[in-house]
Amino acid sequence: MRTPIIEINDFKGGMTLNPKLGRADQFEKGWNIDFSSKPGFLAPGYAWQAHTYAGSTNLPTEFRHIIHTIRDGNIYLGGENTIIYYKSTGETIDIGADSDQTGMIKGMAEYKNYLYYAQDTTIGRKDLSVAVTAGYTHNWQIALNTADFHPIFVSTNLKMYIGLADDVGSWDGTTFTAAALDLGDNWKIRCLDDFGYLYLAIGANYYTGSYKSSKCKIFLWDRTSPSWNDEIEIPEPEIKAIKYGAGYLWVWAGRSGNVYVVPEGSRKATKVWTFVKESPIQDFEVYPGAVLIRGGTIFFGLSDVDTVSAVKNPNGIYSFPVDPNNFSLNMPFKYADQEIRYKALGLIRGATMTEGDAIYTAYRYYATGAEENRLERERIKTGENFYGVGSYYSFVYETPKNKKFFTECIGITCDPLPTGCNINLSYKLDGGTLTSVFTGFNTANAIEKKEYKKLKGQTLQLFLIMYGGTGTNRPFIKSLYVTGTLLSKI
Repeated sequence: MRTPIIEINDFKGGMTLNPKLGRADQFEKGWNIDFSSKPGFLAPGYAWQAHTYAGSTNLPTEFRHIIHTIRDGNIYLGGENTIIYYKSTGETIDIGADSDQTGMIKGMAEYKNYLYYAQDTTIGRKDLSVAVTAGYTHNWQIALNTADFHPIFVSTNLKMYIGLADDVGSWDGTTFTAAALDLGDNWKIRCLDDFGYLYLAIGANYYTGSYKSSKCKIFLWDRTSPSWNDEIEIPEPEIKAIKYGAGYLWVWAGRSGNVYVVPEGSRKATKVWTFVKESPIQDFEVYPGAVLIRGGTIFFGLSDVDTVSAVKNPNGIYSFPVDPNNFSLNMPFKYADQEIRYKALGLIRGATMTEGDAIYTAYRYYATGAEENRLERERIKTGENFYGVGSYYSFVYETPKNKKFFTECIGITCDPLPTGCNINLSYKLDGGTLTSVFTGFNTANAIEKKEYKKLKGQTLQLFLIMYGGTGTNRPFIKSLYVTGTLLSKI
C-alpha cells in the first residue's frame, strides 16, 4: 500500500471552524467529541438525557438559571415566567413556587442557607432548611431598579452582590444596601464576577434611549470604596457575559459574541476568538447564566446564530481551557442545526461514587411550526451508558493547482475497539455531497478499518461519526488516512 497522501494522527489542537486553516493537530469542526482524555486521540463525549414536565420534554418556559444548592442539595431552575421550578424524581421537574411578584426570574444564587431570586423590581428568597415547596418570601426586597438582567453573585469576601440597573446592591446576611455602588445614569449591569480576590468585576452596557448599547466597560470595585477603582475598556458596543477563573477574566462581547481575556493584574483585554457573522443585521448571544467552569475548562452557550452563519459556527455549547496559553476550542453539545437559544448552564455535583459532576443545559429550539423548551444533562450516573455519538469534520485537503489526487484506500486506525461501539466514515469529494466509505464498523478488538476507494479530484474532506457502547465503552481513534498518489491535471 502506498504512503498516505493524507494522514491525520493528532487532534489535540481542537477545532478552528475554518475548512482550510489550522495546525496539523486541529480540525474544522466537531460536536460531542473528546480529544483531551487521551491526548492525540479522538473519542465521543458524554451522552445527554432529556428531562420532562407533566410527561413532556417540551417544558413550560425557558430557564435563565440552574442552581444546585449546598444547604438542601436540591436543583432549582428560574423560569422566564414567575415560577421557581425544581428537579423532583428521576429526570422530571415540578413547581416549587409561583411568585406573586412581577416579572421573570432575572437572577438567582444561594447564600447563607437561602436561595435568592430577582424579578423586575423585587428580590425574593427561599429558606433552604424547609421543604422544597415551602419557605418562600417573594417580596423580601421591593421597589428596586428594574432592568433586563439582575445578576446575583456571591463574591470572595463572602458577601452577595446584585446588579440593579446602574446600581450594585449588597447583602452580608445582616444589612441590605440597594445602592452600595452607583455607576451613573445610562449604565446597565448585565453580569458580575470576581477579578481575583481584590475586585468585583462589573460588566455593564451604556444606553442613551436606544434599545441597543453604544459602549461597554468592566468596572473594577474593591467592594468598599464609594466609587469604582478602575476600568477595563472592551472595544465592543456590548458585553454579553464574563467569567473569572485561575487568574484570568474571560469576556464575551459584541454582536458576534467575540471572546476576550484579561489576565489578573492587567487592564488590557485581548481578543482570543471571533465567531463568523454572515448577516450584518444578526446578533449572536452568550447569556450570563450560560457560562460556567468545570475542572479547568470553561463552557458557554452560543445562541441565536442565524441559519446562514451556523454553517461556519453552529449554535451549541462550546468549551476551552481556562488558561489562554493552552487555548483549544471544542463543542461538547449541539442539539440541531436550526436556531437555538441557550440561556442557562448549571453544574450539578454528583453523589460520591454514584455519579459525576454533570453539566445541565436549558435551551429553546425553533422547529418547523413549533418552538420547544428543553432541559438536558450529561449521562454520567452509575448504570448509564456514559458516552454518546460524536461527529468530526476534518479540514478540506487540497492539492496544488496543477495537480490532482488519485486515491486507493481510505481508512482509520484505533485502539482495540470495545464491544458495542460503532464507527462510520464518509468523505466529500470536490465539495460535493457526503458519500459513505463504511458504516456500522463494530468488530470487537479491531485496530484498523479501511476500504478501497478509487477517486480522482482536487479537494477531499473526511467526516467521522463515533458511537459509544455500554457503560464506559467508547472508541479511541488513532488516525485517519488516505493512500494514493498525486497526478498532473494535464
